[in-house]
Formats: sequence, C-alpha cells, structure tokens
Amino acid sequence: MEASEKMEVLVIGAGAMGGWFARRFKKWGWEVWLTDVDRKKSSALARELGVKTGDEILPQADLVLVAVPISSTPAVVREVCGRMKKGALLMEISSVKEQVVSTMLELKSNPVELVALHPLFGPGAESLKGERFAFIPIRAGRIFGEVRSRLEGEGATLIRTEADGHDSAMARAQALTHLLLLCYLRLCERGELQTHLSRTLLELAKAVLAGNPSVYYEMQTLNRFFPKIRREFLRTWGQLEKLIEEEKREEFEKTFKKLKREFGKEVEIAYRRLYAS
Repeated sequence: MEASEKMEVLVIGAGAMGGWFARRFKKWGWEVWLTDVDRKKSSALARELGVKTGDEILPQADLVLVAVPISSTPAVVREVCGRMKKGALLMEISSVKEQVVSTMLELKSNPVELVALHPLFGPGAESLKGERFAFIPIRAGRIFGEVRSRLEGEGATLIRTEADGHDSAMARAQALTHLLLLCYLRLCERGELQTHLSRTLLELAKAVLAGNPSVYYEMQTLNRFFPKIRREFLRTWGQLEKLIEEEKREEFEKTFKKLKREFGKEVEIAYRRLYAS
C-alpha cells in the first residue's frame, strides 16, 4: 500500500482517546472501524462519529490502534498482532510503557510495524498545535511515517523515548500531578474568598475529574517508578512542614529562593502568564 492511499484503520477501544483517534483518522479521509468488548458502547460511538463498527476488518487493516485500559494493553497487543497482515502498523497509546513495550519486543518477529505512542494531552484537545506525543518505535516503517507526518503537519511534536525513561517521566508528569490535584480538591475552599492563583489551581484540579478514574488509578498503580516518587513527595512535605512547625523562617526562605534560582527566567514568564489568563 502506498502511504498516500486511503488507509483502512481499526481502533480497538471505544473510550475517550479511542474516540479521539477514530475522529482524527476519519478527518484524514481514512476508512475507520471501531470495536470494543462493550459492543453497545462501540456501536453507539461509531454511529456518533459516522464510522463502521466491528473487528472483521482486522486481517486486512493497514493500521490497528489499541486504546484499551493500561492493564489490558499487553494482552490485546499480543492477541491481535498475529492476525494482522504483513506490513501493517500495530500501535498502542497507553500511559505506562514498560510492560507493553516488553510484549512488543517479544512480537518483533511478526512482519508488522510496532509502535508505542503516548499522546501527552487529554481527549479534549481539538487542535494539535503545540501538543506532544511520546513514541517508542519497536519497528517503524512507512505507515507510521504517514501517521507521524500528519500529526506533525497539524502542529504536534513527536518525542522519541525509551520505555523506562517514559515511565519515569510520567510518574511525575501524570501520576504525581493527578495525586496532588486530587488532594487539593479534597482540601480546597470553593467560596468567594479565592486568590487568582487558587482559582487557577482549582480550575486545573477540576479538569482532572473529567477523566476516567480507572485510568488514573492504573497510572498510579502500574507505573513502577511512582512509589519512589510518592516517598520523595512525602519526605519533601515533611521537611517543609517541619520548617513551618519549628518556625525556621530563614530556612524556609532559603528553600524558596533556591527553587526560584533553579527555575530562573521561567518564574517571571509564568507569573505574567498567570495574570494574562
């Protein structure tokens, strides 16, 4: 198949990100099929998006996208890989990569392209301008090249990484961020006496609740790097709490100023953006 030809695509998983990709592929003029273990869910979403439903296209699909829960992804990748045609692309989009990349490496003898992709944004993104994807190419060829070209053509940046580096970064960027924001929601006040900063943080925290709690839970529990990050957070919290309890103003201010030096010019830029919003 020439990369410029119309592709036949199967999206496995009728969740929010599966729907996002199905919508994108259709926008690109590709023929899209959508399937899910919950047939009613996939049928309803397929009707909404104006795409086909079912998985009978699998043996002839040019691209199969796996968009299922993190815990299910390795098994689904293993199950569909052997049923795909030579030269097709098998791509998955889970938020934790070590296990699924290990599975893909075991399947490398299969004559298909294998790519682990991670959109570093949520399904609410309509434009790709300024958005980022992390990707791990086990075997990337012509079809992934076409996907990459289209994503970059819409303004996205694709960042090549490795599974352990990805998961280490996501332990902070996703798991820790979500945990902190959930804690803030449990403790915050929602009255009129809010600062500009607290209102902004509250809006960010509320946005987390638009996501799927099962996905957030698996980000917390299936990323092997996160327990260490949690311990680091609790230790840091304890250190700051001790400075406050013991009224060590000088040490507290020293910590504050040290962080300010580390972030340098980014501090002033962030402050201006806060009040520009």
